[in-house]
Amino acid sequence: MTEQELITRAMARLPHLGASAKKLSDATPRVLSCRLQPGSTRIVLRLLAGTQDLVLKYDPDATEEAFSERATAQQFAYDRLGAGMVPALLSVDVKGRSALQHHVNARPAHELLDLAEVGLDAAPDILRRCGRWLGAYHNATLQPARKINPDRMLNWAKSLQNKVETRAPDVPRRDLFLTCAAQIPAMGDRARGQPTRIAASHGDMHLRNLLLGPDGCFGIDFEPLAKVPPAHDLARFLLRYGTWFDFGPEPLAAFWDGYGTPRDTDAALGYLLPILLLEDWLSIPKRKEDRSPKQQRRLRGILRMAAEVFVVRD
Repeated sequence: MTEQELITRAMARLPHLGASAKKLSDATPRVLSCRLQPGSTRIVLRLLAGTQDLVLKYDPDATEEAFSERATAQQFAYDRLGAGMVPALLSVDVKGRSALQHHVNARPAHELLDLAEVGLDAAPDILRRCGRWLGAYHNATLQPARKINPDRMLNWAKSLQNKVETRAPDVPRRDLFLTCAAQIPAMGDRARGQPTRIAASHGDMHLRNLLLGPDGCFGIDFEPLAKVPPAHDLARFLLRYGTWFDFGPEPLAAFWDGYGTPRDTDAALGYLLPILLLEDWLSIPKRKEDRSPKQQRRLRGILRMAAEVFVVRD
């Protein structure tokens, strides 16, 4: 399928999204994002018509259940944070895996951090705003605390270790990977039994799912609603940031200032971040010639973070 064919299919869903959506049929769609991968095809379009400025999401490869659950999670976040932090959903067609929502005047944090690399923006300000959004979401959805039981994630980490031990697949710096993986059980045991906060999880907290603009910071693309330690979101965000950007300690200090809770408050982060780092490591091809430029940059970031979170001896 080509991008144009996907645009045509997405626009054909408008009549199923209510009377107001039909008025958008003549709007010229602008592609905000497009993914053409077997089993993971999706497109997001901006539609401008008169005073209407809306976003059409079309996710044909999602199951109806998954699409419905993601829409429910976005509505849940909107109900708790409001239009200043989550785009309002206007219409959802579960059967057609399409939805219409307000467009927000904002850009992904990842794009702004790219500008910061060349001196056109300030990384600490960007990270502080991201931390403020995530802190607000977790605080607005807090549940009673519970004691940490790391066994499920420790079992997952062990499965990653087993794959590398049997070279299924092999990874770059295999010996270092296994040295790091061997430290995971002790990290989990240090957290075991300690209290952890529980809150709603965004589920896919990376630098393109937080949009920053003059009107605020907005969370998008929520995964199905789950209530887990906030460290799950924090670990994913810090991993996506730390394996791509290297601005030094100041932006991370700004992130925690915005989040409003010190990094060492939740012991769950101490083992979740290292496990997710190994998961990302496993996705990088062993041979340099098999890696894309993005994978090569991510590998450098993974090795940099590994030296920070594990005991690594040269």
